[in-house]
Amino acid sequence: MTADNAIIIFSRLPIGQETKTRLAPIFNETQRERLHLAMWQDIFSELVKLRDTDIFLYWTGSGDIKNYLQFIPAKFYLRHQEGCNLGEKMKNAIHEIFSGSYKRALIIGADIPSMRAANLERAFNVLNNSDVVIGPSEDGGYWLIGMKKFIPDAFNIATWGNSSVLESTIKSLKNAGISYNFADILNDLDTPDDIKNFHDENLMDRVTCFLGDAATFSFEEKFDLIFIDGPKAQYIKFFERFKNNLAQGGAIISDNLSFHGMVEDISLTHNYSTKKLIKKIRKYIQFLKDNTEFKTEFYSAGDGIAVSKRLD
Repeated sequence: MTADNAIIIFSRLPIGQETKTRLAPIFNETQRERLHLAMWQDIFSELVKLRDTDIFLYWTGSGDIKNYLQFIPAKFYLRHQEGCNLGEKMKNAIHEIFSGSYKRALIIGADIPSMRAANLERAFNVLNNSDVVIGPSEDGGYWLIGMKKFIPDAFNIATWGNSSVLESTIKSLKNAGISYNFADILNDLDTPDDIKNFHDENLMDRVTCFLGDAATFSFEEKFDLIFIDGPKAQYIKFFERFKNNLAQGGAIISDNLSFHGMVEDISLTHNYSTKKLIKKIRKYIQFLKDNTEFKTEFYSAGDGIAVSKRLD
């Protein structure tokens, strides 16, 4: 553990009876478990992009964490949550982190679908000029809290899990004379109302959500655009699996092929797991170049994308 930064993920184990119980009116236990695993996959794929950052998964639940190691990157450090309530658990976790040599630490949940690595990088930057950074949510809580030293006042509020958490936290910090500022506004996924946001934005007639493992999912429909963004080791499998679902004249877009410049210059990272990931991306790029069924053009936009179109 030689990094300057630490990120603490707070998460339950993906056990159907215990996870996302407020979604029970619309999702059964199996669906909630799969949703939890899908969110793990999404957030973990973003976290591994961060440099000079150690990742800690603080978990809770009735199961054995060893049964879930296949879903967790090997570079993550695993810790059990300790405390009587969420505030106490977070306070204990960040106190443990700062007992080491870390200069900055963030706590996040594992259920923020729109969170990207850039959101976390911006949150770390906020700490350059403030003692505490908070990522607000529209429900009156927060999806992120971070600091550059152990500040117990950040967790000294009376109640958790309601719409006054953000307000109460700010009041506690002000009373203690602690400076704070805000990160990006993001929302977690907890209730049927969160799902309902799709409807409120008039997206329901344009968006169909399929909950399952993309490696085993199958469609009969044809699509004008197929966008691949997931575990890099599975990119070739995804491409081969879904190429027959591409409509005539359509395109397959593959994302994150530069991976912050490390695909072009692997010396930018000294992390073993990241180097393995880079080699998998390089293998996929070569697969696209050698593919005689598709013509692929590569672009530097964003984090590097490839646009593949079937040859006539």
